[in-house]
Amino acid sequence: MQYRHPQIKISSIKGFEVVSQVFKEGKSFKSKNFVVVLSKLYDANNQIEFAVIASKKRNKKAVTRNRIKRLLRQSLNNYLKAKQEINSYRILLIANTSIDMPSKVNLQIFEEEIYPLLDKSFGLISK
Repeated sequence: MQYRHPQIKISSIKGFEVVSQVFKEGKSFKSKNFVVVLSKLYDANNQIEFAVIASKKRNKKAVTRNRIKRLLRQSLNNYLKAKQEINSYRILLIANTSIDMPSKVNLQIFEEEIYPLLDKSFGLISK
């Protein structure tokens, strides 16, 4: 899946090996319900690759996991639209939360926690 931004190509990470490499080489940043793992892409310019992970251990129903992943993807997309200067990263968004009623969760709730976490992680890794 690809999202379109004026100067940045955003695509999803495919493959267990790539995700393992990001875990090994990247820096992780944690909040109460989420973990962000960032790894710099040195071979690609103006490209962002991402993966969203919601574990079956915390959320038994596929409906809940898929809703979490959709909301995280949309939050990341909105964040990257606002921050045009961010490029050449691999990003893992991991949900460490369980949701009892997925219909009650909306995008605003996710963005309130994800945005400060992404700000902190991009600010520290770019220095």
